[in-house]
Amino acid sequence: MERKIKVWSKDVVDTLKKLFYEGHHQAEIANILSSKFGAHYTAAMVNGKAYRLHIKRGHASTSLNATLPKSSNPKIGKKKEVSIGSDGTITAKIQDKLPKDFEERINQPNKNSDYLAQLAGYDPKEYEVITSGYSTWEMPSKKDGTRTLYALKVKVRQRKQPKIDMDTIVKIANNSIKQQVVSTKLTEAKDTAEDNLFIPMSDWHLGWTKYEDLQNKLVGMVDTINERPHGEITFAILGDWFHSNSFERSITARGTQLDHADMYKAVSDSFKILDFLFSNALKHANKVTLQLVRGNHDNDTLQMFEYALKYKYPQVDVVMPKKGLMGYRTAFLLGNVGILITHGDTARKHLKTLFATEFKDIWIKAKAYNIFSGHYHHEKFTDEDGVEWYELGCPKPYDNYESKLGVTNSKKVSYIFEYGPDKLKAVHEY
Repeated sequence: MERKIKVWSKDVVDTLKKLFYEGHHQAEIANILSSKFGAHYTAAMVNGKAYRLHIKRGHASTSLNATLPKSSNPKIGKKKEVSIGSDGTITAKIQDKLPKDFEERINQPNKNSDYLAQLAGYDPKEYEVITSGYSTWEMPSKKDGTRTLYALKVKVRQRKQPKIDMDTIVKIANNSIKQQVVSTKLTEAKDTAEDNLFIPMSDWHLGWTKYEDLQNKLVGMVDTINERPHGEITFAILGDWFHSNSFERSITARGTQLDHADMYKAVSDSFKILDFLFSNALKHANKVTLQLVRGNHDNDTLQMFEYALKYKYPQVDVVMPKKGLMGYRTAFLLGNVGILITHGDTARKHLKTLFATEFKDIWIKAKAYNIFSGHYHHEKFTDEDGVEWYELGCPKPYDNYESKLGVTNSKKVSYIFEYGPDKLKAVHEY
């Protein structure tokens, strides 16, 4: 005898509530329930059941527990209302006794919205706060004399991926990443080496570009690093290391919408790449430095990443430009060669002049002058007024915007520039 399936079991009802809470439409919910529980559900059945449970989309629920998944349920207060909009946003109204640490928590800079969301039962790492507000007042109490109450209203939206903050980046940085083993051939002692390597990394756009896209190039770069000892190896991130300026949305620093970037993987891939490069460089050079300048895609995200890099790699000298230049450009000596790096989207017409005026100490000491920039994703070399300027391409796979414009014929290469004490000796292409 065939066992009869209970159409509206507790598990089915709980799943129905959760799907409505997440903003799914009736037809979507019906398909999910049918696939998961083996019975046939229609949009009409889903709509009818939701109506009887008082969880119709866009209307207030009679119980917070009726709509929130278990992991998000806070302790029930004196009064709560939750409504779900047709766009998937959730509006919660809470009235309760004021917590003892309310004033301290609410006055933390840039944290008050997150705190209000937490009081309403929403983890800011899982929910983006759209709007929030609160009020407090005193009421007579037989037990306490007076008691302070609060009311708050928050509007949130579930994130497509968890929010990444500094704690998360440090956690990823501390994860053990298996190193790739590359054979080394030491032909002389490091302390007698005079040659230096400069390794610019321009427009890698991690989050769109994946570690797997770069793996062969990285192996070639490490082979060059391991060929012999070097006096100094300087890596330089020339901006747009990350594809997005936000971990919540895929946007540039100016807010231009981009194709989706997986920023959690971007951070993980970043440490995987740098672990591989740094672990080999430190064995083959007396000094390893990482210079950074911001790009138009990652103005904020790269600055935050800098602090994690200093924490993760204390043996590497990690340098951001001085504050007066807002991270746009910097200059340094590699041997007796002066090098200026910039992303390439600002002050292009004045870079040679700025090299001499903003970095006078470097300019005076240098015997040769090189500028490195990116931004335009294609290569160009100029040699004017004693300054050699290398505009670099990028190894990033083409995105939809580039394909639409037909900008798909540039070389997808990276370089290592090998310097003697006073001048460039060789260029290695990968």
